[in-house]
Amino acid sequence: MRLEHIERTGLSVPKSLESPGAKLIYLYLRVCGNSTLEDLHEDLNLPIVSLYGLLSELESRDIVRRQGRFYRCEGELSSRSTSDQFRVGASRSG
Repeated sequence: MRLEHIERTGLSVPKSLESPGAKLIYLYLRVCGNSTLEDLHEDLNLPIVSLYGLLSELESRDIVRRQGRFYRCEGELSSRSTSDQFRVGASRSG
């Protein structure tokens, strides 16, 4: 994920987040929607052990919610599977 893309979204990070890793995960989930641990690991290049700790911290603060294999920001309605289907459909028609 490129910093320029995040800056264009106009997203801000909750002031309560101090860890750079927690901020990165928060922004990633806000931009990408529902994501698995594997998605986060591959796209952010963070060790899985670090991700577990950061995601646990975000969950305990009610910033991120886990549903099955997927993590999402609280209050987010988007889903990665829906946006992936949209992108696949768009690429086929283009």
